[in-house]
Amino acid sequence: MSDQINFSVQKNTIYPKIHVIKADNECVVPINPPEGDTCLRMLKKLPNSIRVQTLFILILLFVSEIVLINAVLKTVMINRIDMMEQRDVEEYLAKSTTSLARVVDNMAINASDWGIWDATYTFVQGENSSFVADNLPDNTLDTLNLDFMGFFNHQGEIVLIKQYDHYSGMSMPSDPDIIRYLQDSPVITNSDPDFQIKGLIRLPQGLMMIVSSPIIQNSGEGDVAGNLIMGRYLDQAEINSLAADLRITLAINPIDSLDDQDRDHLSQLSPDNPTMVQITNDDIISGHALLSDINGQPIGLLSIDVLREISKIGDNGITYVLRYTLIAFLLSILIVMFFLDRRVLNRLAGMSKELESIGSVTNKRLRVDQNQDEIAHVSDAINNMLDKEQQLYLALQEAHDELENKVLERTAALNLANANLQEEMRKREEIQDKITHLAYHDFLTDLPNRLLFTELLCHAMSMSKRLGKVLAVLFLDLDGFKNINDTMGHYAGDALLKEVAARLVHSSRSSDTIARLGGDEFIIMIENLSDVEGVGVFAHKILQAFDQPFILQNQACHVTTSIGIALYPTDGEDADTLIKNADIAMYQAKEKGKNQFAFCTPNMKAYVVENMRLSNYLYRAIEKNELEVYYQPQVNCQTREIIGVEALLRWHHPTEGMISPGVFIPIAEQTGLINIIGEWVLRQACAQNQTWQKFGLPKLRVAVNVSVKQLHNTTFVNSVENVLMETGMDPEYLEIEITESAIMKDHHSVSDVLAALKDMGVKIAIDDFGTEYSSLNYIKTMPVDRIKIAMPFIHGIGISHKDEAIVKAIIVLTQSLDLNVIAEGVETHDQLKFLSEWMCSEIQGYIYYKPMPAAQLEDLLRYEAPPALLGPSLVKPKHSA
Repeated sequence: MSDQINFSVQKNTIYPKIHVIKADNECVVPINPPEGDTCLRMLKKLPNSIRVQTLFILILLFVSEIVLINAVLKTVMINRIDMMEQRDVEEYLAKSTTSLARVVDNMAINASDWGIWDATYTFVQGENSSFVADNLPDNTLDTLNLDFMGFFNHQGEIVLIKQYDHYSGMSMPSDPDIIRYLQDSPVITNSDPDFQIKGLIRLPQGLMMIVSSPIIQNSGEGDVAGNLIMGRYLDQAEINSLAADLRITLAINPIDSLDDQDRDHLSQLSPDNPTMVQITNDDIISGHALLSDINGQPIGLLSIDVLREISKIGDNGITYVLRYTLIAFLLSILIVMFFLDRRVLNRLAGMSKELESIGSVTNKRLRVDQNQDEIAHVSDAINNMLDKEQQLYLALQEAHDELENKVLERTAALNLANANLQEEMRKREEIQDKITHLAYHDFLTDLPNRLLFTELLCHAMSMSKRLGKVLAVLFLDLDGFKNINDTMGHYAGDALLKEVAARLVHSSRSSDTIARLGGDEFIIMIENLSDVEGVGVFAHKILQAFDQPFILQNQACHVTTSIGIALYPTDGEDADTLIKNADIAMYQAKEKGKNQFAFCTPNMKAYVVENMRLSNYLYRAIEKNELEVYYQPQVNCQTREIIGVEALLRWHHPTEGMISPGVFIPIAEQTGLINIIGEWVLRQACAQNQTWQKFGLPKLRVAVNVSVKQLHNTTFVNSVENVLMETGMDPEYLEIEITESAIMKDHHSVSDVLAALKDMGVKIAIDDFGTEYSSLNYIKTMPVDRIKIAMPFIHGIGISHKDEAIVKAIIVLTQSLDLNVIAEGVETHDQLKFLSEWMCSEIQGYIYYKPMPAAQLEDLLRYEAPPALLGPSLVKPKHSA
């Protein structure tokens, strides 16, 4: 019989037990061993422990990531941003000091222009009393944007001081502080003609930009006569202008007005280390530069403040990354804790409750209602949690990588921008090189231009002086180049210039310098010659280079050149003088017949100096009322009545006296003033003749001489028409006199102009007839009314039978052509008698009247009777000049 087993539960024990009763025995079996209690307690504590440990791990990971990300960003991004901002500030400092130096350089250019002016030179020597009135009105300093302008003689004594206040717009008395500073400095006693002193000085009123320029002659000859001082305060307006140009915050303060912070900055600067950059705070980065005065001593501090815009962008980027990282971390904690509670901790709590319920009366189960791998499930949940953490880590790593990639992209972009900037700088340097090349070379021939040639010549002169070698300058001008342009076009002219340049280079040594000055003018500098004869040999070689024809547009063209030669230092001790004297010698070679060379001589230089002096006077002759029109009557040979006058220009210079037209008319033609002067004479003569007619005086024709330069002026015909309209004079009373040489030089164009004047009703006369290669065909076809027999033939009457024969022939010729004839320059009774016998219709000369002012001629016309007929009693009128 089998044993019967009864079960009963023993209560009120720490560990519930089950009693097993057999027939022969009773056994008490504990449901849980003693370890179960420990397991139960551990199981109850496990959820909180897991929560705490999980949260600790997540926080530790987050802190590690934040530290890592922040370190990477600070190292990679912020440091590079700081370096970029510091470089920007250094560039702004360089631009600021460069802009300040540019302002001083512009003042130096103005000072140099005034300093090499001959009027300034004579003024500081006390010889030009009208200098201030003519050249220094009250608004001069305002126009030059100056606060101070001083003229000092070579002894440092004050000649003139001018000061101006731009705020009030008024001239101010001399500032004693400026005078005191200048008298204690070397700026007013500089005696070096090639040296300027410029920079900053410290005055009680503040910093001043100052330039001291030597006063010398324009030619460079003579000693330094004194010094010209120009100054401008470096005030707040000037500083604001510089800051506006650079678009930065700029301050310039003298050393003695610095605050403690700026003094600390100043202590870190020195002439060897004149700039520094400092990060002031999170918003501003500052730069400081040391300013020195004209003596090299520290004088002020230039400071700039630049907003840290790039740094702000970087800080905002870091803030955004950290903010998004924190949000992602919090979300990750919530997700992890949620899944931990649902998937692990709740099950562990259920397992704990079931373990507690084991041993109850109703619970006959000996095990928990859980899978045997529940702990494995917990492990799996924890592993899932770790996977989530790993995903979070990967997400953070990805964010870090993305941020680093962006930093790298930004760095790459900056590198690319830097590379582009370097390329742009390289291109600009190339462009600058090209600009510099163009500035110093002729664009057509690629030869050096005047600017570069002058610099090379200055250097060569110093070498020649040191070595004692001959230095020569050859000035070349092509003969007849204008004909090439006029007949074949400017393209052919350019081709000719290129070929000429090539031949000159081929005919010269490699050490010689060849330049094109412009147009058809070339210049050559030859150095290291042992004697002057070598210069002549070289010039002859250049002439031979033009023996072969030039092929232009498949045509052989023969072109020659004229060469002028100047030697250093005989013909000039500076570059401009040498070039000018070589040019003078070149014109002498042309006058000798062209296709040859000529050396400069003292007589040439004296002639040009005199011409230049008179040219300067002539420019102001009209405005100073120094010019006057005289009138010489023209007399009918039979009736002795005045039938016309010739307008003759006279120049009364206040110091030179009466200057002959034969002297100043060629100068006027060379300078182009002949057009202005000629129109003025025409207007004066027409207006005066019209006035006489209004007064009821005899209606006379007035003859006005016209230069060939005026005839070539396209506006000449219109000018004559306008003058006639303005004065109201009838055209039939105006006679235009042109020389025979003017007709011969350009027959076709002159003929068109004369035809237009003839259609207008103006009379035409040919002056100096017989002195050129007269062409009877021209006389036949030209619209001529009157022939004037040249004075040399008239003076030959009674002396030369040939002259008398020529005069007879001209009179007979004009009568045959139905033209009027007038003899000019008649001075003796024999001349008058001869002309009367040969029926010369009109006489002009001292035998009757000299040229006289308009008022004297008016009296003559109003009160005087005609001069007596030819005979012993013939006398000149009492009003003759």
